[in-house]
Amino acid sequence: MADLNPETQKSIAPEKKPLWFKLLAELFGTFILVFFGVLIGVMFNSTSSTDNWAKLTAICLVWGLTVTALCYAIGGISGCQLNPSVSIAMALDKRMTWKEVALYVIAQVIGATLAGLLAVGIFRDMVGNVASTTVNAAAFALADTGAEFIGAEFIGLILECLVTAVFVYFILVISADAKYSKISGLAIGLILWLAIAVLFNFTGGSLNAARSLGTALSAMIVGEFDPIKEIWVYIVGPTLGGVVAFGFYKLFNKSKLAKLA
Repeated sequence: MADLNPETQKSIAPEKKPLWFKLLAELFGTFILVFFGVLIGVMFNSTSSTDNWAKLTAICLVWGLTVTALCYAIGGISGCQLNPSVSIAMALDKRMTWKEVALYVIAQVIGATLAGLLAVGIFRDMVGNVASTTVNAAAFALADTGAEFIGAEFIGLILECLVTAVFVYFILVISADAKYSKISGLAIGLILWLAIAVLFNFTGGSLNAARSLGTALSAMIVGEFDPIKEIWVYIVGPTLGGVVAFGFYKLFNKSKLAKLA
């Protein structure tokens, strides 16, 4: 999600990486992000604790810290985008080609799907015959697309779009300037934390079409089809958010840079 620019990456990855290696890093990073995110949802939904604020804080913290760690681990390889909305915004800003975007998105969806499959496999072994109901409620309702949102699906789409736009906008700003290189991972992780916290009780806070599609496909294995039925909200909303984010970036930041030049 960081997409650190070449100047930022010099101290991390002085050599240009081949495309296949970048795709592997994206797959790996998305796998780790989604796997950790799903497991924290499973853990808290399977406990009897009624402290919802503690649950929300912990879930957001896991997503945020995981992104922070991954930014520093693979940011110099692939840009640590892990999100189709980020990749689309980067292409609109001419930081990568549309061919690269297509391949990045495929890698991200594969990584998210593998993470969901592994989580389902592990959880089914733990809960036995009740896995078909518990996996959806625990792993996906808290962590992803199974979450019910307030109001119509259209409202959920708008919320996902707007919050994703804010999230991706900050990524575009932070990743464009080398002076933010040391704090970029921490800043992006914090922004994700806040974004999920804002959206959690409405949509589950996806902000990421790959994350949602991967876990929805995994849920189908145990007979849970509700996530895939509403997946369009989590594909269209965040994708539009990436486009809107670029519009904000071009309006506020590109124009300012042009004047300075």
